[in-house]
Amino acid sequence: MRDRPAVRDGQAGRPHFGPMPTLEREIRDFDRDVIARSRERLVLAEFWAPWCSACRRLHPALENVTARQAGRAELVSINIEMHPQVAAHAVRGLPTVRAYGGGRALGELNGVVPEAEIEHWVASLLSQPPHPRVQ
Repeated sequence: MRDRPAVRDGQAGRPHFGPMPTLEREIRDFDRDVIARSRERLVLAEFWAPWCSACRRLHPALENVTARQAGRAELVSINIEMHPQVAAHAVRGLPTVRAYGGGRALGELNGVVPEAEIEHWVASLLSQPPHPRVQ
């Protein structure tokens, strides 16, 4: 991987180097980082790859929407090249965003989607069960 100039992360102004600017969180363990956390809040699992230009276009909108949720939703980014075992059973194309709540998948978006549509989708997911402790 080649070095890139630092870009500013939208939430804290920290410099970030890497293939995808401003990642919210990179997955380490799917069951812990997605399934278990979805019992406390809505988790948006973003499946992406470094070569995917559509993923780069979608990511800032996902960051913006989750940042406005005041802790009720969280973005977890899953690089399918680093975690093929997770992506193998879940992803047919990129970018894919799957919402998890209450320990299970609730819905999915595919392709580049306008930020307003993502906002509406997340709001509708937050307004219905199961989201323990999500108010």
